[in-house]
Amino acid sequence: MNGDGLDKYRFKFRERMYNRMASTGITAKDIAFILNISEQAVYHYMSARDLPKSGTLIRLADILKTTPDYLLGYEKAIEDNATVGTVINIIENKRSNWSDSDKLKVVKAVTGEWSDVTKRNL
Repeated sequence: MNGDGLDKYRFKFRERMYNRMASTGITAKDIAFILNISEQAVYHYMSARDLPKSGTLIRLADILKTTPDYLLGYEKAIEDNATVGTVINIIENKRSNWSDSDKLKVVKAVTGEWSDVTKRNL
């Protein structure tokens, strides 16, 4: 695309940015306003034309409730080094779509046991 060797990162970034925007309900206009950048700059990120500079990337990841590493396609950074905050954000963004059975599986994974979780309001 630009011949600078960063195309794979731009395309992965685009894909993950779209996914995070969809799951958080944040629009390009919201991002532009919060970051104090033009909507055109946001659309350049969304079209894989450009990658944000490091400071913008960090703030964008925070807005999208994820990490810069995730947005750039470094999956291991999320999977192997996930913080409690990251895990909580993932759960909060997804739990409304989960069945009671799925919620129980999460509780079991966290606690290591079922310990009377069926009586709790999940």
